[in-house]
Amino acid sequence: MPQIVTPPKAEGDVQEPWLGREATRPGWPMPVGIVSICFGAIAVIASILGVASIFIFGGRVEGQLNGAPMPPSMQVTPMLIAATVLAALVNLFLVISGFALVMRKPGARGLHLAYALAMIPVTLFGTWYQMEVQSQMAVWASDYPDNEMARRFQASQQIGGGAIGLVIGLLLSFAWPAFCIIWFGMIKRTPEDVVGFEPDLAAELESQPA
Repeated sequence: MPQIVTPPKAEGDVQEPWLGREATRPGWPMPVGIVSICFGAIAVIASILGVASIFIFGGRVEGQLNGAPMPPSMQVTPMLIAATVLAALVNLFLVISGFALVMRKPGARGLHLAYALAMIPVTLFGTWYQMEVQSQMAVWASDYPDNEMARRFQASQQIGGGAIGLVIGLLLSFAWPAFCIIWFGMIKRTPEDVVGFEPDLAAELESQPA
């Protein structure tokens, strides 16, 4: 049964604002926190595997180039490392934020807002880098038109594959940050929205000296 604190009935007693309020424990932090943990973990793993795949499949691709240099999409550059590290760190921060929310920590709201704001420039930087790689790939494909990889890239560009991929990636990257900004910034705006309300705790805090 929900716990209810009954207001004092004695005349002249001072009624505190928490008196008469029903104990609440919101159910949403658990599922939202789990989603944050899953999204963050998947993004971290994907970032690491994306770079690792270049080393894993680089030798196989090099054997199919017939003397052509390695395409820009298969080159490990400082910009690629920077984009990967930034994305991995921000998404690792999301995992931490998710655990804090599952544990109903009051600071979980602020952590999710910090993640969402940090993810915006990181996503824009990653998208800019991908556009640069596609531009370099177009030059590479025009320099080596007889290469099989160049032909596949040009065929994909003709049907808008590169642009479609960028748009889909951008939407997926912004989906959870946008949710966090709306949910934690406009709807659940207080620590009580996360941890709920416990009358006994409120009474204990009220009884402590200032």
